[in-house]
Amino acid sequence: MFRKMQQGDRALYHALATEFYNTDAILTEPDEALFEASFQEMMRRDTYLEGFVLEHEGESAGYAILAKYFSPELGGLLLWVDELYIRPGFRSHGLGSAFLSYVQEQYGDKAKRIRLEVDVDNERAISLYHSMGFEVLPYQQMTLDPSI
Repeated sequence: MFRKMQQGDRALYHALATEFYNTDAILTEPDEALFEASFQEMMRRDTYLEGFVLEHEGESAGYAILAKYFSPELGGLLLWVDELYIRPGFRSHGLGSAFLSYVQEQYGDKAKRIRLEVDVDNERAISLYHSMGFEVLPYQQMTLDPSI
C-alpha cells in the first residue's frame, strides 16, 4: 500500500504535491523550488524528512511526509505527519489508516508524540484520526514567516 520514496519518484512527488497544494487543505501556493528542496532532503537522509508513496492496486494514490524533531517539551522525538495526501479517487480504501498504523508501529517506541494537522471541515479525516487515538490540542498554533 505504501513504500519509501526513491530517486525515481521525483516527477511523481512533484505532481502529487502540486495536486495537494491546490486543495483547500493548504494555504501555500504550489512551489516547484520548495518541492525540489523537500525531495532532495528526503533523498539525502531521513533525519528530518521521510517520504512515502501510497499505492492502491499498482496505481499512485498519494504520498506522505514525516517530519522529525526533538521536542524539549516532551523530552524526545516528535514525529509530525506533515503531509498526508490521498487522491480523491483512492479515498476510503484504507490507505490513510494503514499508513498511520505503520507510523505507530515503526515509531511508537521511539516517538514521544505523533502529531498531524487536519482541516476543520474534513470530517472524514477527523473521524479517522479520532478512531486511531489522536486528540485535539487545546491551543492554537501561530506562525511567522520572516523571509516572505
